[in-house]
Amino acid sequence: MPAYPRHVFLTGLSGAGKSTVGPLLAPRLGLPVVDLDAVVEAGGRPIAQIFSEDGEAAFRELERRALLAAVDGPPAVVVGGGGALLSPEARQAARSAGTVACLVVGPETAADRCRGSGRPLLSGDPVARLTALLEARAAAYATADVRVETDGLTPHEVAERLAGTLRGGRSLDVALSAARYTVELRTEDAFERVEERASRYRRRVVVSDRRVASLYGEALARRLGAQLVVFPGGERTKTPSTVTALHRAFASETLGRRDLVVALGGGIVGDVAGYAASTWLRGVDVLQVPTTLLAQVDSSVGGKTGVNLDRVKNAVGTFHHPVGVIAPLHTLETLPRRQLRAGLAELVKHGFIADPGLVAACRRVRSGAPLELLDLIRSSVEVKRRIVVEDEREQHRRKVLNFGHTFGHAIEAESRGRVLHGEAVALGMVLECRLGVALGITPKAVAEEVTETLRALGLPHRPDDWLARDLGRWLVADKKRVHDVIDVALPTRIGVVDYFPVPLDTIGLFARGADLRTASGATGIAPRMGS
Repeated sequence: MPAYPRHVFLTGLSGAGKSTVGPLLAPRLGLPVVDLDAVVEAGGRPIAQIFSEDGEAAFRELERRALLAAVDGPPAVVVGGGGALLSPEARQAARSAGTVACLVVGPETAADRCRGSGRPLLSGDPVARLTALLEARAAAYATADVRVETDGLTPHEVAERLAGTLRGGRSLDVALSAARYTVELRTEDAFERVEERASRYRRRVVVSDRRVASLYGEALARRLGAQLVVFPGGERTKTPSTVTALHRAFASETLGRRDLVVALGGGIVGDVAGYAASTWLRGVDVLQVPTTLLAQVDSSVGGKTGVNLDRVKNAVGTFHHPVGVIAPLHTLETLPRRQLRAGLAELVKHGFIADPGLVAACRRVRSGAPLELLDLIRSSVEVKRRIVVEDEREQHRRKVLNFGHTFGHAIEAESRGRVLHGEAVALGMVLECRLGVALGITPKAVAEEVTETLRALGLPHRPDDWLARDLGRWLVADKKRVHDVIDVALPTRIGVVDYFPVPLDTIGLFARGADLRTASGATGIAPRMGS
């Protein structure tokens, strides 16, 4: 087995199992183990003696030196005490050299595991001491790239789960009536996997935008022996004319019905390349390789393709499922911070639709590192997968995925691209929750929870300025509108969203600040479906 290419630093509360899991994890990754306690004790004194004779501060200094020496050494599984990565200097050194993995354990379980160990910091009441230590260290532990819950798991199970996260990522099967494909979240070897999938086709074209092409597209195209077709990118180029340009490029490459389009980039690239593939020769295969968080958790899955027409979002499009989705999580490391944050809005959306645990996990995000986000991305994709499988063509249940998008698309269009899609969805969720509250559908506490979650993540959550704009012209063009009614997705509690037929006039009254409880025709709206 090839060695994992970087250090892995295990951190967590005393009793989390670091010293036991480390030696079990190392052979799974093809790495040696460096035990910082053993390095410190190699100086001639046991740790308990160092504590009693010199104090904790002296021990921490010895531990710090051992950690920095390990950072400078060859890749290894580095096992330290629960306080080894508490200082910002130590955390920065560890994260620059590899992956920090936190083994999570409750104080009661930790106390049981530590009973009789004689650890200096656990004298007296161990549960109380461990509870206090966990509270003091929670912020530092939360910055880990990946977290593994250890309660109820054997050390071997923890090691296996962590190794799988570090080496293999996650995959989910999407089984539809018209298509079946796999969504692969790859923490490494993603482009090797793309090459493997693309090798089944005689001709291949990679479609990307300028930024992603310069970072990854040129190398991937060479690897595949494929033509790289590049368009400028951005919302303003998500148009039928861009699709026509792609069709001409396909023609010049004599791309046939049994050939492949590889869509490499964010949501715009995936939508445009997917639509071009769906309409070339009445449909050629497309492999989605999403490089942004937003594309990985949402737009690459489900088969929707499309372009804008006169700034109306996705006015022209098709359902054209990919033959697969391979998400290279390492591309998130080059994603601008604003784009990464905007992608979190779609995770929040999926959490409020069907996974309260995902909402809580989103609020714990600190670094946004790929491994920290891996399980969140998987949970988010799983929400969408379940809904798409149930309603592939968006006839009923799939409409709940539009939570935040009715107002969000209007804000995005009105902003002329200055507001990113994820930012617009965040503002749209706040507005749609307010609409739900005004209609007596959404509990006020749920609306407040949505707003507070977005605020905690640094996402836009104050949409009042947009209500003063003329959003009505964009709402009239909404794809979900039937005559004078729009199906709007509204939360009824955390983790449950239904869609409701709301008259455009009612939305207009809401936008103007009218009291919908007294407005004629604005009450008595019932859901079109049950959860």
